[in-house]
Amino acid sequence: MTNESLARSYLKKAADHVDVLNLLLKKGACSDVVWEAQELV
Repeated sequence: MTNESLARSYLKKAADHVDVLNLLLKKGACSDVVWEAQELV
């Protein structure tokens, strides 16, 4: 695995997390949004 492929992998993973956060937010699961967002950092 190269540095570039590793970076792309992390970017895709972060984008997937953002999708999950948006879904949780739409469903009103604010505490879950906070918990999941902390995992991103």
